[in-house]
Amino acid sequence: MRPPRGNVSLWFRLVVVAAGAFVITIMAFIASTLFGEAETPVTRFLNHQGGRLMAAEATITLLLGLFAIVADRRQILRDQNKNENLPGSAATADSKQDDVSGEE
Repeated sequence: MRPPRGNVSLWFRLVVVAAGAFVITIMAFIASTLFGEAETPVTRFLNHQGGRLMAAEATITLLLGLFAIVADRRQILRDQNKNENLPGSAATADSKQDDVSGEE
């Protein structure tokens, strides 16, 4: 298993932002339902559009998460290919040893 990289992908940061917005929307919806007055603009907006807003935020969070996973996997494969092609790397030494042992 490879050690974690020091820098975090932009996609993962966007996932955190989208998930945070989703959580804040849910908390606002709960607060407006339990403690809010029916005539306030926020309560009216959440009563009319809250379900769509939460569905959109959940969808955006899931899509950003998927993009983050795909981007991370592509970066891992790129790093592995780069390390395999370096002279003196373990993968290169192993493949040369296999070639030598296979010829005997």
